[in-house]
Amino acid sequence: MEIQTNSYPNGGTNINAGLDNAKTTLDRSDRRDSEKIIILFTDGEPSHSFSALGTKVKSLTDAGIKVYSIVLTLAVTQNTIDQFKYQMEEAGKAEPVIFINDPA
Repeated sequence: MEIQTNSYPNGGTNINAGLDNAKTTLDRSDRRDSEKIIILFTDGEPSHSFSALGTKVKSLTDAGIKVYSIVLTLAVTQNTIDQFKYQMEEAGKAEPVIFINDPA
């Protein structure tokens, strides 16, 4: 299966587009009874609003998909980290976020 990639030269990651692609992949699976899991790797800086992220993740968790996220925090502010965590865990009902501040 070909992996779709998108680049945003003005910064930010279209996390919602990535989550949509992941859901489409899961929906196409012929393993209908398998547990559905999405693992998101990001720096936590979306190209859209944080509330849009929470809404998107909630739609996934409501559909029975477990969403895990791993965030590399080297170049993001504490405010971004806090907003990302809130939208994923509280608004979106995703699994606890794993933050990594030293990739070594």
